Amino acid sequence: MSYEEFKKQIAGHYKTDPQLLEESMDKIAYHESKNKNVYQDEGGPGAGLFQYERWHKDPETGEYGQAGGMTARNRLAGFFGDNVPSWLIQEGMDNPEVGFDASQLTPEQQKMLFLADKRMTPGVQMTTENLQDLPEFW
Repeated sequence: MSYEEFKKQIAGHYKTDPQLLEESMDKIAYHESKNKNVYQDEGGPGAGLFQYERWHKDPETGEYGQAGGMTARNRLAGFFGDNVPSWLIQEGMDNPEVGFDASQLTPEQQKMLFLADKRMTPGVQMTTENLQDLPEFW
């Protein structure tokens, strides 16, 4: 499935315009990373346009657990079913101390990751009405 097909599918689900989704993602990516495919300041866990966490370390216990990047990756993989593309498989991604690195994906692949993540997050509605007030949505 191409990025454009996927974006249209998500837009159809929310009965919104694919262009509004695109513009909203561009603004969110600018807020998160200045639209740069970078790691979080000082090498933190955030990576890519949307700063998906590669790993999560519990501050109280020091234990590593699944982070947002791997959650988003699994949500997107679910849309592909048995045909998960190779770009969603990274060495070490199942190790919580390594995780899934969104910065290794193209911008369109990162947008697919974002769309799948938001689509499968309970309570998130990427409707035209909600996206009109993007600061409140985000």
